[in-house]
Order: sequence, then structure tokens, then C-alpha cells
Amino acid sequence: MTNSNVVTLTLNPAIDQSVAVPGFAAGTVNRVLWEQSDPGGKGVNVASFLADLGHAATGKVTVSGLLGRDNAGEFEQLFKSKGIADEFVRIPGKTRVNVKIIDETTQAITDLNFPGCAA
Repeated sequence: MTNSNVVTLTLNPAIDQSVAVPGFAAGTVNRVLWEQSDPGGKGVNVASFLADLGHAATGKVTVSGLLGRDNAGEFEQLFKSKGIADEFVRIPGKTRVNVKIIDETTQAITDLNFPGCAA
């Protein structure tokens, strides 16, 4: 592992996909106004925050844990762009995806959290 001051561990990371659906209604057709996809998980979020504060510029932030091979690209892109050292162990399958449906009209959020990889 790299020589880091901070190492975060994320055993069940997720790709957080947010979609804005004004007037969201279950059981009907809904139109998405905008969408955003972000790699996340508690340790990933902490490492990203530290990188934003400048800690990764000195090579002192490392992430580790278990990451599904099938959709690791979004995480790898984030780590590279922020200068975070990537020590995740790749495992077969996909890292889980969580979907947040945001109704900006009512300020309600509906979460759909998928299960993680079976390691």
C-alpha cells in the first residue's frame, strides 16, 4: 500500500444515481428532468472530501475496500481526477447502484438501494 496519511476503507461502495422527476408518481410514466451519477460510499466520500481540501495533492489519501470489476470505471476516473491512490481489491460482478428519485416540486426523495456484490 502507498505511504499515506489517510487510508479509507469502503466494503460496500455504491454508484449513487440521482434523477430529478418533478411530480413523481409511482405506477405512472414519469419524465426525468436531469440526472447525475456519482461514485460513493462512506470511505470514498471521505477521501473525495479530503482531496477537495488539498490533501491528495501530496499523495496522502488512499482508498481501499472491495470494488466490482464490471463498473469500476467511474470510481477509477474519480480517483485519478482527484489524485487519490486506488488500492481497491477488484472482485467479480458490479458494485451496487443506488437510485435517488428527487421530486423538486414536493421536496420528496425516494431511495432505491440495490444489494452489494457477493464477495
